Amino acid sequence: MTTFTIHTPETAPGCSADVLKSVEENVGFIPNVFATVAESDAALTGLANLGAAFASSTFTSEEQQVIQLAVSTENGCVYCVSGHTAFAQILNISDAVISSLREKTTVPDERLEALGKLVRSLVQKRGHVERNEIDEFLAAGFTRAQFIEVILGISLKTFSNYASIALNISLDEEFEKYAWRPAAEPGEVAA
Repeated sequence: MTTFTIHTPETAPGCSADVLKSVEENVGFIPNVFATVAESDAALTGLANLGAAFASSTFTSEEQQVIQLAVSTENGCVYCVSGHTAFAQILNISDAVISSLREKTTVPDERLEALGKLVRSLVQKRGHVERNEIDEFLAAGFTRAQFIEVILGISLKTFSNYASIALNISLDEEFEKYAWRPAAEPGEVAA
């Protein structure tokens, strides 16, 4: 099996070292997904730029975590669900909201449920949502600009989900406490 290096600023090629240093300054450590993506300057720069753009969206920090958790659970990304659970805990997002997102059940907040529901539908249907689904999102108090920003968030998470899943990136020590496994779908055995 081909393995990929979990880079540090000292081992990262090209300008990836500078991006990793920036991630470490912002997060407090370098998550393994960034350290692995550092193999490619272009990919790491793109991931960091997507992350910065999404962070500057009009969504609150809590709403951003809802989007990232909803995408990650739909994609079955063990690494990203665990990581975003840790970040959600740091933000003091309620355990009930976090649990509902991890378990793909109804979020106990109507506005956050509308957001999570749209995100899950966009991921499941690969963007082919019905107009009434967008209308429900807007009726919950979100804007048309935020609909576009949801797509930005999905793009960001899909990038890190696919890298994490394909390369089976190991959980950082900071995320191990929040380890997650997808529930078995009807007719299949749990992982």
